[in-house]
Amino acid sequence: MQQIAPITEYTEIPEVINSLEETHELEQDYVVEVLQTYAVKNRIACGRLRKIAKELGLPSNRLGAIAKQHNIKIVACELGCF
Repeated sequence: MQQIAPITEYTEIPEVINSLEETHELEQDYVVEVLQTYAVKNRIACGRLRKIAKELGLPSNRLGAIAKQHNIKIVACELGCF
């Protein structure tokens, strides 16, 4: 059975994590831009949100959370998720 290396050997992880966080922020900015494009008066229909989530490859609940963070209200909810 293989032993797990001590944490001290993983010196480059913070750099990787930082780059992932930067990428995540850029992706979130893009997602917000897409949501704002489709939103009308800061509202977006649940069905449209689910289609956007599918196209972006994101879970719809994650996209819903991002929308909520940016004051985009989800309306005409079909599943009671939002």
